[in-house]
Order: sequence, then structure tokens, then C-alpha cells
Amino acid sequence: MALEHLTIAGFGIMSVIDTLSQEKEFPKEIRIEDVKPFENKKNALEDFLTFSKNYEEFINKHPKNISLAKKAHPWFYGLNNFEWSVFMFIHTFIHRRQIKAIVSQLNKEGIN
Repeated sequence: MALEHLTIAGFGIMSVIDTLSQEKEFPKEIRIEDVKPFENKKNALEDFLTFSKNYEEFINKHPKNISLAKKAHPWFYGLNNFEWSVFMFIHTFIHRRQIKAIVSQLNKEGIN
């Protein structure tokens, strides 16, 4: 479920970064409930790896401008495109630690 959340949120953040980079308003409200996992998909890992590849290509090709346009995160003030990319890094890091803890516990319990 954590991988599904990272994929949903990640594609959404890519859209926010792209829109703000064009100095456009991101019209959609960003809501926590819209990025919650809902399927517990069997192919969540493959979906996440596809997202990761897309995001890496996107961010590497992205012009390194800092937008004046901003979009608020539900828990934070308005973030510009660069701040959203930093948020993406921190967000992924936090969930990666959660995933590692889950896998570690499953291994201790003998569940693979």
C-alpha cells in the first residue's frame, strides 16, 4: 500500500511541478484523501518502478528554474516547483523507511 501511495502521490507531484514550472496556476485542490492507496495492487512494485523511471527522466530533463507560481500542500504553505521537488524527495525517503521496517518485520516473522 505504501508503494501504491508513493506512485499516486508521485505522479500528482510531477503534474504540480510541471504546471508551476510553466508559471501556471495548478487549479485542482490537493487533498490527502486523493493520494491514499485503494487497491493494494499485486503489481504495486512494478507500477512504482515505472513511476520512478518516469520521475527520474522528468526531473533530469526539467529546466532548473524556480517558479514564482506556488501551490499549497494540505499541511504546508504554498510551495514553488523547486520546493515541491524537495518535498517529493523527503516524502519518498520517509515512506522508504516505513517500507524497510515492514519488510524487516515480515522477514523476522518468516513471511516472504
